[in-house]
Amino acid sequence: MDFEVSNTHGIHVTLCTRGAAIRRIETPDRFGRFSNIALSPCARDQNWPRYAYAGATLGPSAGRVPEGLLTLGGKPIALQPNEGPHHLHGGALGLSGQDWVCEGASDTAVRFCCSLPDRWEGYPGNRLFTVTYSLDAQDALTIRLHAESDAPTWVNLSNHVYWNLSGDFSTSVASHRLLLPADTFYWNNPEHIPQAARPVAGTPFDFRRGALLGPRLQTENSQLAIAHGYNNAYCLAPEGAPIRLSHPASGRVLQMTTDLPAVTLYTGGYLDAGLPLEGGLTASRTCALALEPQFCPLTRTAREAPFITAPGQPYDHWIACQWSVNS
Repeated sequence: MDFEVSNTHGIHVTLCTRGAAIRRIETPDRFGRFSNIALSPCARDQNWPRYAYAGATLGPSAGRVPEGLLTLGGKPIALQPNEGPHHLHGGALGLSGQDWVCEGASDTAVRFCCSLPDRWEGYPGNRLFTVTYSLDAQDALTIRLHAESDAPTWVNLSNHVYWNLSGDFSTSVASHRLLLPADTFYWNNPEHIPQAARPVAGTPFDFRRGALLGPRLQTENSQLAIAHGYNNAYCLAPEGAPIRLSHPASGRVLQMTTDLPAVTLYTGGYLDAGLPLEGGLTASRTCALALEPQFCPLTRTAREAPFITAPGQPYDHWIACQWSVNS
C-alpha cells in the first residue's frame, strides 16, 4: 500500500508498506519542472523493493557481516547467509522484504512498524522496528529509525534510496558532483567485504572538497574495479557534517545529514540486470547512486558489535534529506 506526503512547495514523496520504502520523490529543477529523482522499479515487479533494495529500509543490519558471524558481549552470533557465505542487509528475510504496518499517516508524516521474533535470521531478541518519515516546509524529509528489543541484539538500520538528480534514469550519475566529508574509507576485498579503514588523501575516494563523479568513475583503480565503481563505507568527519550531491545541469541539490557515524557510497555498479523501471525504462549500471548512513562496518578482525540495543536501551537515529535548487 502506498502513502504520500507533500508540502506547499510541491514536493511529493510516495512511501510503501513493503519494506517501509520510498517509491518516488518529486522535486523541481531550476526551471520549476518537477521530476522523480528516486529510482522507482516498476510496481508490477513482484520482487520490488527486494531487487536492488530500491528505496527500502535496510535491517536489522545494513551492510555486510562477514561469514554471517558477529559477536555480542563476547558471545558469537551466527546469522543466516544470503550472499554466498556472507550476511547482507539483514538477510533474505530482512526488513526490506517485510510488509510493514502503517500506524499513522498525515499529509506530512507516515509511521511504519514491523515486528521480528527472536532468532529471525539468527538475530536474538523479539524486536519492534519503527520508521517515521516527516516532510517539513523547508523541503527536508527526515527519516527517524527506531528499534526496541527484549534482549541484547545488533541493530544497524539505513535507507537505500537510489538517486539521480537529473530525473532521467536513462542517464548516468557521472554528471553529478559529490561532496563527502570523510577522512577515511573502508577498503574492500573482491567479495565486497570491508577490510580496514584507510586515508582518502591522494586517492579517487577523496570527496572532501567535492568532485564530479564521471572522471573518478573512469579512474583505473583496483578497488573501483571490484564493484564497477564505488561501494565503500566512509567514516564521516566530523560526525554530523553534511553530505552534498548536486546535478549542475538541472540545478538540483541534495543535502544529507545524519547522526550516524558512517555512510556507504554505492554508484550502482550492479544495476545492469534489466530491472524494469517506471515509465518503461530499464535500469543500467551507474544510472543511480545510493548514500546509506549507518554504523561503521564490521570486519573479519573486528566482529564485536560496538552498539548494542537492549531492554531499556533502544536504537534511535535519524537521516535527513533536504532538497534545493541552484539558480
